[in-house]
Amino acid sequence: MTTVDEKQIIERIQKGENELFGLLLANYSNQIFGLIVRMVGNREDAEELTQDVFLKVFRALPDYRGESSFSTWLYRIAYNCAVSKIRKKRQRFYWGGPLWERLAGEVPEEEFTPQEEQLESLEQALRRLPPEEALMILMFYWEKKSVQELAKITGLSAGNVKVRLHRIREKLKKWILDKK
Repeated sequence: MTTVDEKQIIERIQKGENELFGLLLANYSNQIFGLIVRMVGNREDAEELTQDVFLKVFRALPDYRGESSFSTWLYRIAYNCAVSKIRKKRQRFYWGGPLWERLAGEVPEEEFTPQEEQLESLEQALRRLPPEEALMILMFYWEKKSVQELAKITGLSAGNVKVRLHRIREKLKKWILDKK
């Protein structure tokens, strides 16, 4: 879906053609679900939270003014919902996926290569981050969100995002080096 198509669809939804919301849902649901499942580490919770996000988006869509891209606006809602959910459950951010699972369980420790050992150390350090920091790292490195997009999503200034990313990287580096 192009940006022009997306804007037209949003305008039509705002004018009452609610059935078109399915197009936005189809276009973004996999991305949002993928982000959330990496955050919470549980498919059922991620499905529920993804539904909550899109319900909030549907309800808030009449107020969407287009000051940022729709995807940035959507990610801001997903970010706020996910951080709230993680805080309510008082759980740590979940770092998972095929690579992490393979490193964590399927490959015996004695068979780890030095590179895999470094990745294992990184995963352990990432698990120690507070949810907001973990989400910021996830969106910057895995979702390839720019500093400007992160600023809009988190409500921080671009300079503050850069500083936070730097501090988070320094914290991760310290935790990894202290482990050795």
